[in-house]
Amino acid sequence: MNGGVCLNKSEIRAVENASSMQELAEVAINFLRRVSEGGNKVIEICGPMTTGGLGSFEANMKRFNHAIEMAVESGYVVFDLPFFQPAIIRIENFTEGQNEYNWDILHVFLRRIFESGYITKGFFLPDWQTSIGAKWEREEFIRLQIPIEDCPPEWVE
Repeated sequence: MNGGVCLNKSEIRAVENASSMQELAEVAINFLRRVSEGGNKVIEICGPMTTGGLGSFEANMKRFNHAIEMAVESGYVVFDLPFFQPAIIRIENFTEGQNEYNWDILHVFLRRIFESGYITKGFFLPDWQTSIGAKWEREEFIRLQIPIEDCPPEWVE
């Protein structure tokens, strides 16, 4: 995680050992609960990862990681979704270029996290509209009345 707040060793092991989106969501929520107890306001960077954006997972992740670094430098605590990406890929048996979108990532993993109330704002990368997941995230933020902003230009590489 970013913003000077990291998963502890047991949380990292729990991510590595999670066998379902429900288990992974519980690890994330427990982490967010712990972080929020210190009075931290946690944000999420939203944008294309596996669909849309710059056209490849690697390019999209490079953009994501830059935005996260810039948000942290700006004083935010960031829910680092890319940290969970390897576990998501493992659990869902994802391969780049697969035709079907796995909605469990959104409906099970992220919805539980968003409904927990620990994410206080979403910052959206350019081209978020090209991403199935980012469009869904924006709709959920609106439904849950979580504030939304575009990422500042300096966060975008």
